[in-house]
Amino acid sequence: MTGVAATLFHTAVASRSDLPLIGASGAISGVLGFYFLWFPRNEVRLLFLFFPFFMDVITVSARVVLAVYVIADNVLPFLLTRSLGGGGVAYGAHIGAFSAVWAWPGCWIAANCSTSPRSTKGHR
Repeated sequence: MTGVAATLFHTAVASRSDLPLIGASGAISGVLGFYFLWFPRNEVRLLFLFFPFFMDVITVSARVVLAVYVIADNVLPFLLTRSLGGGGVAYGAHIGAFSAVWAWPGCWIAANCSTSPRSTKGHR
């Protein structure tokens, strides 16, 4: 589903592109969009490194990390390189697949379901 959304969105924003659309990065971006919606309370650990002065592992909400990814790695380059042709990267496909998650009703049903997957904490 996200691969199709990536292709359709890329076609809508870059219909005059001479470059072929090859790869699965748009679909992967859609999977990250699903993660953003389905797991709102998950946290990830990041290595915060300002060598040699400061090194620490910090815990950050996964939604914050994904929002920074979408904005810094897709939206800003899309806006800044739009007139240059995008530099060979299908930013529109990445943005479209990530945001297509909100258009799919089944995703909302799963995300708002009252039962959640069984926790694996404490299980071996």
